[in-house]
Amino acid sequence: MQSSLLISIRKGLHSVIMVFTWIGAAALIILVLTTFANVVGRYLLRMPLTGAVEISQLFLVVTVFFGVAYTEVRKQHVTFDESLFTSRDVQGRYDRHHVFSGWVYALVMSWQETLLAISYMLPSLRVTDVLKIPIAPAMLSLPLGRFFGEWSFC
Repeated sequence: MQSSLLISIRKGLHSVIMVFTWIGAAALIILVLTTFANVVGRYLLRMPLTGAVEISQLFLVVTVFFGVAYTEVRKQHVTFDESLFTSRDVQGRYDRHHVFSGWVYALVMSWQETLLAISYMLPSLRVTDVLKIPIAPAMLSLPLGRFFGEWSFC
């Protein structure tokens, strides 16, 4: 039986991840519309959309890493079934080891990605070349998506 605290934590995590999912979906729509406008402008009007590549790159990062969190919540990630090669006892130990090592990996990667995002803000805010869009908000989607995605099934 699960405690009410664990259930409330799980519901809270799922709520945060659903917000991330909608942000990722909006980023995907913007990505598609930007690409469409760039193609139409380039080939029909002979005027490509300025900064389309930068916009696509930033929104692609947000879409992918917020999509990772949603994939983890839905349990749709790619897995490998060791039961073909191991007994149930050994498989249980492997499962516990994989979950623990996955959490450690996610924690270390989230920490490093957070440091990377901070490096895009300090000592000066780094921006894209053409449109001067700050890069740090897109970079923050890396640790957020990974952290919430990995801890979503606790």
